[in-house]
Amino acid sequence: PQDVRIAGHRHRDVVHAEQGAVIGDRLEVRGPIGGYFVWEASIGGPLLLVAGGSGVVPLMAMIRHRQRAGSRVPTRLLLSSRHAEEIIFREELDRLAGAMDGFEVIHTLTRSRPPGWTGYDRRIDDRMLAEVLDPLGAKARVYICGPTALVEVAANALVRKPLEKRHHAVRHKRIEDGKRRAVEPDQHHRVRDRLGHG
Repeated sequence: PQDVRIAGHRHRDVVHAEQGAVIGDRLEVRGPIGGYFVWEASIGGPLLLVAGGSGVVPLMAMIRHRQRAGSRVPTRLLLSSRHAEEIIFREELDRLAGAMDGFEVIHTLTRSRPPGWTGYDRRIDDRMLAEVLDPLGAKARVYICGPTALVEVAANALVRKPLEKRHHAVRHKRIEDGKRRAVEPDQHHRVRDRLGHG
């Protein structure tokens, strides 16, 4: 195994699964677990991006590509974070949303909210997904990345929505409660099958 150094990253969820980690500890790094997905401006939209915590990272690549390509495809990012101070890419997301080019960010905070918070204040659920998805219509392409529980809730909710052509992609991160848990390959493929992927 190689030594890996993580430096200069302020987001605690990079290593929060290792509750007792101290400087000098060795960490096993795996992943990502789940299906490969990609979006390019030429594919079109609208887009619904659903992320939990650091699951926003691969979706951020899509958002940046959209901006660089000058795309005005309607795009909504539903981002779940534990606390406001843990929202990853917050300043960049605020700046991109302020461009008024069809990109919106919808936040939900699951642990604590700052005074005056007007966003969602619970875990992502069917009702929240419906409210965020509805303005995009049935032609929306949906990409989900985050903790397994979030991915499963979102994927199951979206299966019940009348989306055209079932444009979905899912990606799992299977690290929960400070413990690594193996993902059975067929479990992921069953979710993909229900979403119209094989």
